[in-house]
Amino acid sequence: MKPELEKILIEKYPKLLRDCYGDPRTTCMSFGIETDSGWFQLIDHLFSYLTNLMSTPLNIDYTKEYKEKHKGEKDYYEKHYTYKFKPPQIILDQIKSKWSLLTVYYHTDLEEDIPEDVWAVLDLDDYYKKLERYNQKIDFAIDYAEYLSSITCEVTGKPGKLYTKGWHVVLCDEEAIKKGYKVEEGSSEGIKVEEL
Repeated sequence: MKPELEKILIEKYPKLLRDCYGDPRTTCMSFGIETDSGWFQLIDHLFSYLTNLMSTPLNIDYTKEYKEKHKGEKDYYEKHYTYKFKPPQIILDQIKSKWSLLTVYYHTDLEEDIPEDVWAVLDLDDYYKKLERYNQKIDFAIDYAEYLSSITCEVTGKPGKLYTKGWHVVLCDEEAIKKGYKVEEGSSEGIKVEEL
């Protein structure tokens, strides 16, 4: 990716890209975003969604017993119905093009410790269910961005086709011709998982 575009992403999403250009002994982000510039907008949209996801608290239910105990209180719904929990931080471990697809590796890191007295009255099934759903949303967003990359030119960002002679690459017709491909060689269906 062009350095000026990568810089925009780093400044816009410092939490996601906190390891960008870090020590290569501890992160695969030490080489930055390893894609061509045509996917800039696609990556920007993905990062925007992930940032929004991280900033939306998870509402964890309290146990039935706890809710019953406080049911008649004036501030019941504000204080005793659900616990607002800051979701885990998403940290991107690597962003690259692999087999012509945008490939994003990440891990999550809990930044908020739940106080012991709150932990004792939380519905743990609901807690784990909400965390699982949170992780599913991350995975779905990344999967969708990967799909979009299979039909988006890596160089220009225009609609593209998959070319598989030599390196697997997604290119628009103009870029394909510049690189010596015949337009009819490209597949507009994108890459199929079973081909990998």
